[in-house]
Amino acid sequence: MQNASNGDDVNHGSYCDRLKGELSPCQDWFLTKDQWSGKDLDVVASFCPSGISVLAWKIVATGLTWGTLLYNWISDTPLPSFFLAYLTNWSLLIACVYHLCSITNTLLVARTEQPLDHATGRIKATWVFFVIASHAQMMVTIFYWYSEWSPGDPVEFSNISSHGVVMILTWLDGIVVNRIPIRFMHFWGLVVPYDLSYIMWTVLHALANIGNPNKSDNDPNTNDDAIYGSTSWKTNTGAALVTVFSVILVASPLVFLLQRSLTMYSRPFCCGGNRLRYVEKTQTNAEGLN
Repeated sequence: MQNASNGDDVNHGSYCDRLKGELSPCQDWFLTKDQWSGKDLDVVASFCPSGISVLAWKIVATGLTWGTLLYNWISDTPLPSFFLAYLTNWSLLIACVYHLCSITNTLLVARTEQPLDHATGRIKATWVFFVIASHAQMMVTIFYWYSEWSPGDPVEFSNISSHGVVMILTWLDGIVVNRIPIRFMHFWGLVVPYDLSYIMWTVLHALANIGNPNKSDNDPNTNDDAIYGSTSWKTNTGAALVTVFSVILVASPLVFLLQRSLTMYSRPFCCGGNRLRYVEKTQTNAEGLN
């Protein structure tokens, strides 16, 4: 039998070595064996922790996340068919899928085996959705409160939960309850395509003259056709380009570095220690979650 141990006693290589080794997207993103230490990531402990308290947490987190999505979609949008035009709601939907994967893994822990080298399909899906959801939730929270919300705007369940509460639930679930590692190649393979997909959607939206039915009026002098004022491609192309490049070149990489540091290191701001759970083959008890 095998037991989960933390990685503080493992030689993980220097930060620069890992950076060089993980930056290339042309490699397996879901290896369970650490290429520097040779230790095996404990997949069950990292993705499928069990116990009454863990299950209770995941029920609450999943319920609040899905409740936020359904509440906003049904009651908080003047035109529900336009709901998924917004980046906030993209990130909310992805977070919902992640939490559903997370609680499913815990419920199916007895049917989850430690893989030899590569994660299985269900674990890969959880991995992908956590990387994107944790990144997207942080990004929309920062940009909503910084660029969209103004003093005097209402502070309600819908905007607080969508731009803060769900982010906290997602980060706590993936980093503290689970121990899902984020690797540098996930930036190129998952985060950048996600960011570019939404940027392309805003461009197509502008070119197709779809407009914004939640804000548009008949006044040609008002700038209310764009999904977000900061991406008004037709009326303020320069500002939209500044926003896009700020996201892709500055905000997105910084948020990703924070994600990775918090998932990998017990002392994240000095890149020390290790938070990952590894297989401890010398033990005879398989229930040891730290």
